[in-house]
Amino acid sequence: DHQSWNYATFTQIDKKFFNRLTLSFGTRYEIFSIDDEMDNSGLLFRGGANFLLTEGTYLRGSYGQGYRYPTIAEKFVETIRGGINVFPNPDIQPESGWSAEMGVKQMFRVSDWVGYLDFSAFLTEYRDMIEFTLVSRNNQIGFVSKNVSDARISGFEFSGFGTGNLFGLPTNLIFGYTYINPIDLIDTTDTGAQEILKYRFRHSAKFDAETTFKNIFAGFTITYNSFMERIDPAFALINGLREYREENNTGDWVLDVRLGYNISERSKLLFIAKNLLNREYSLRPAYIEPPRNFTVQFSHEF
Repeated sequence: DHQSWNYATFTQIDKKFFNRLTLSFGTRYEIFSIDDEMDNSGLLFRGGANFLLTEGTYLRGSYGQGYRYPTIAEKFVETIRGGINVFPNPDIQPESGWSAEMGVKQMFRVSDWVGYLDFSAFLTEYRDMIEFTLVSRNNQIGFVSKNVSDARISGFEFSGFGTGNLFGLPTNLIFGYTYINPIDLIDTTDTGAQEILKYRFRHSAKFDAETTFKNIFAGFTITYNSFMERIDPAFALINGLREYREENNTGDWVLDVRLGYNISERSKLLFIAKNLLNREYSLRPAYIEPPRNFTVQFSHEF
């Protein structure tokens, strides 16, 4: 048996100036203890600002530090989940890091449409980053939490929302696109994709639309993830995985649709078709996502 304790203090100050500028500043200090082992995060800081530039235009920026101590499960638990072995790592060390973001949000009104557009750029760095890593122990293959690298993840995100009338029907539109450049700062002996962190999608996007006619509503969602460029080399031992990745290296589009009926203010009936085009795709190595499937759902709020 193992025993874990976590003590923390947290302070935050928020102040608004001239009805335009909002500043936020905070600190955190944590102490961790597992059995006879004790550690602390040191004093961590975070801060942010939000500025109303013009009517409907907001600028923002933030910076924050982080620290994560390994859990009891990561250090000591050995189990099988979904047929996959999970091994303990009593020597795992805490991970720390910081992140910064700058962004702008623009509200808009065009004809009878209202909504917003949002753009942000971000940068995150990790030291002793903890990740699940594929290993072989006692002639068994499984995953273990390890301090794999120092890492930097930079990128940007663009998203938006709009609501209005399309062909006379009330319609909501939501979209988002994210690009990341996830770099392993230690693994620099190789070139190209070998410097990319494992299990990451550089590009991801989502678009959702829904329209209403009287008590009937219908919508669809399109999601996209680019090719996962780097995985653990040990996955090459799985029969057929290398060939699958070579043949499916352009990313995956998935279409979900829904059709519903509002029976009353509290009750509705919903029909959902996921992966309507029945695409074969994988979000995790050696695991194929479900094929086309249908769901009928009834919900009532009490």
